[in-house]
Amino acid sequence: HEAMIIRAARFLEVNELGGKNVQWYWNPRQTGTKDEPDLRGIVAERTEVSAEITASENPNGAIDKRMRATLEKLSKMPGKKLYFVRTKQMENRAITKVAKAGYQIGVRRI
Repeated sequence: HEAMIIRAARFLEVNELGGKNVQWYWNPRQTGTKDEPDLRGIVAERTEVSAEITASENPNGAIDKRMRATLEKLSKMPGKKLYFVRTKQMENRAITKVAKAGYQIGVRRI
């Protein structure tokens, strides 16, 4: 999980926040409150991006339920909302859940 957060920050710096002076805040141990994303990027004292990251490989059982709860939590956070996954299976499931719920959340596979 920790390594995925670092990869997500690098991805964002290169692909989504290029050239901006970003202050990163992270929650590597998955113990955050409902107001704390795994990764938050702040530019000029404004939350530019809130991201949740999962290292799970398959959206089965408890993982699928946790994904739903995580996406709901992320949907209420400030800034651009992104959900990072590792596998095509998780990407497909997250895209489906985001679309069905009508969330403004981008799904990125890294």
